[in-house]
Amino acid sequence: MEYWHWLALGLLCLAIEMATPGIWFLWFGIAALLTGTISFILPLPVVVQWVVFAVLAITAVLVGRRWYNVGDGVDHGLNNRAQALIGRRVRLLEAIQHGQGVVNIDDTRWLAEGDDTPAGTEVEVIAVTGSRLTVRRVG
Repeated sequence: MEYWHWLALGLLCLAIEMATPGIWFLWFGIAALLTGTISFILPLPVVVQWVVFAVLAITAVLVGRRWYNVGDGVDHGLNNRAQALIGRRVRLLEAIQHGQGVVNIDDTRWLAEGDDTPAGTEVEVIAVTGSRLTVRRVG
């Protein structure tokens, strides 16, 4: 194969990557572009070019998986809005009395649990249970 075949394949893979979900074609596109660059610098036999491509593709996939933590089993809260609230600091909308109060985060009112605290006090979300936020006073 000519070096430009690899470059064209790499660009095609990158175009497919942009048109489809996931990140699989990205790694093959990178491997093809690198193979084309190597083939331009060092004229290699076709069999060696395919071996180089295979090694680069496997390496790119493994490095990419590690970089993006694909399949690490950890819930990053991407599809769970409530879990993403942990660590946020907000002011109490309604005082926490007898362990319950209200906070307003973005455009949503949340029930808050914690030690009795006056309205307007800055609190930090430390846990989420269903639709209740557990908060603690900051400072």
